[in-house]
Amino acid sequence: MALKDRFSVQSTEYATYRPSYPESLFDFLLANVTAKHTALDVATGNGQVASRLADSFDTVIATDISDKQLKHAVAKKNIHYQQAPAEKLITDPSSIDLITVGQAAHWFDLPKFFDAVDTMLKPGGLLALFGYSLPTVDKEVDIAMKYVYQEILGTYWDKERKMVDDQYANIVFPYSKINHTDFIQEYVWTSEQYLGYIGTWSAVQLYQQKLHIDLKEEIKNRFKEVWKSETKKVRFPIFLLAGRK
Repeated sequence: MALKDRFSVQSTEYATYRPSYPESLFDFLLANVTAKHTALDVATGNGQVASRLADSFDTVIATDISDKQLKHAVAKKNIHYQQAPAEKLITDPSSIDLITVGQAAHWFDLPKFFDAVDTMLKPGGLLALFGYSLPTVDKEVDIAMKYVYQEILGTYWDKERKMVDDQYANIVFPYSKINHTDFIQEYVWTSEQYLGYIGTWSAVQLYQQKLHIDLKEEIKNRFKEVWKSETKKVRFPIFLLAGRK
């Protein structure tokens, strides 16, 4: 499978506008690990997950295929960044307590990735794949979002995007899944922040590359009519697959 890098072009915007994850998610992960020596964050992007894990683990290794993404990553003394594909073994066998993947597992060669995970995780180590679905705001904004997502960009999404729409429900997960409550990440955003997030979508980049059209301006005009207050509450549903080796 050829490696796809859909986020280097907009790496600055990605670091600025991509949502993070709620504390409740990290509380769940920390409550279910057996040790907090070494964590591995795969497809780390700008390092938002790695940075949070670094507050609790002695060492965090964070990898990504995009050098441009890593250049924008959060720097902490106990985070060690490496440019590497997800499927590569980058540590000794049975050396990792927790492996995380945020909003990226759908891009992987999953059988190869899971083989690497099984080698690197300690017995009892935790694997967690998580991400976020489309945000909800209010009826008018959500209708406009749906139109952009489906009608304008529908044919420009990679096939892997359906896995996100399905909230990873069809992934053949290698370990017994741990039950959990629902997670939500909430923001109070301006229209600029909301549109900045849309601008980081891989389909937006592909649309503009193929048609040489500034889609961001068209999207901005579409949302002018429905974003009628200075700020609005934006809610991202978070999905999670987690299990121990």
